[in-house]
Amino acid sequence: MGGDKDGGPMKNVYRMGWFPLLVAGLCVGCGEESDGGSAAALVIEETGVAGTVNGQAWTMTVGFTKPFLSDETSFRVELFADDTMECGASAYEGSHIILAVPTTAGEYAFGPSLNGTFVYTNAEDRLINAVSLDGRLVVDEATDERIRGGVVMTHPSGHLISGQFDIAVCADPRPSPG
Repeated sequence: MGGDKDGGPMKNVYRMGWFPLLVAGLCVGCGEESDGGSAAALVIEETGVAGTVNGQAWTMTVGFTKPFLSDETSFRVELFADDTMECGASAYEGSHIILAVPTTAGEYAFGPSLNGTFVYTNAEDRLINAVSLDGRLVVDEATDERIRGGVVMTHPSGHLISGQFDIAVCADPRPSPG
């Protein structure tokens, strides 16, 4: 028992050629991280940004940057379905979208360092921030005055937006140093 002369049960695995299959089976999922191609498969609609947030239809009517939360590499962008919002306005409790938009034109896949957030109030009247790591962002143009591009993002809880945006870069209300 256990002391057979041929090296035991593992040697039989080697001898029968099963070892490579065993190793291959254990390595399923090994290798580089991947989003499974889902970001590339997400389509950015040619219409304005719209979709579903917290089970409700949502359509962007205005968007702008938050200058005090932006830097040289990315803009903090907020998209609203409320056209009464003014450039740089602060606290807002309705459903809106927060994005980190790179200052350089290009196409970007969402991940831990670049993502979007669905912000909404739930049935218990709690403000929820649902971070999306599944999405794509295209920056067509980023200047000191405007950002043009497109976004598609989803969240496992059913939120989805997709479409094109052209938004204002707000002036920084803070006094200049000096």
